[in-house]
Amino acid sequence: MRLRAEFEFSLGAASDIVYRSVLPELGDQMLRSRVELVKRDDLLELMIESEDFTAMRAALNSTLRLMRIACELGRPHVLNTI
Repeated sequence: MRLRAEFEFSLGAASDIVYRSVLPELGDQMLRSRVELVKRDDLLELMIESEDFTAMRAALNSTLRLMRIACELGRPHVLNTI
């Protein structure tokens, strides 16, 4: 069974920080999942394809956790530049 999840995140000025922070981590692809992150202006598009539910859960957990941490750490920087 092939699973696919797609998300769009409108992060404003933080989108560039999150994208640049998370992208290097996605270079180490998981064995049963493929993760793609695309930046379009202030919008991030996340696409995950997995072979099974377990692989999908693992890919979602790790990728969303990385994005959340990058967003939280990037917030003070974004606020200081406004």
